[in-house]
Amino acid sequence: VSNPTFAGVARLDALDRQAQDAGWYVRCIESVLDTLGPTETGLVELTYFERMEVDGVCGRLGISRSTYYDLRRPIISRLARRMGL
Repeated sequence: VSNPTFAGVARLDALDRQAQDAGWYVRCIESVLDTLGPTETGLVELTYFERMEVDGVCGRLGISRSTYYDLRRPIISRLARRMGL
């Protein structure tokens, strides 16, 4: 015999854990964004939040593709370190 109250509590507990995990990821990303300069911040926002293609990001920021990748690499490394990866 199943217990609907227990099942409901278990679902709420799982949702709470997911929300806490999402909050942790948001705090990690925000803490890294707070350390970036304007060009780096633009790169992250355009690439990952607006989902713009590399050439579009480069055009908007006035940088070359090689500069894009040179800027992106340490940002990803910072985020990985912040997340303990």
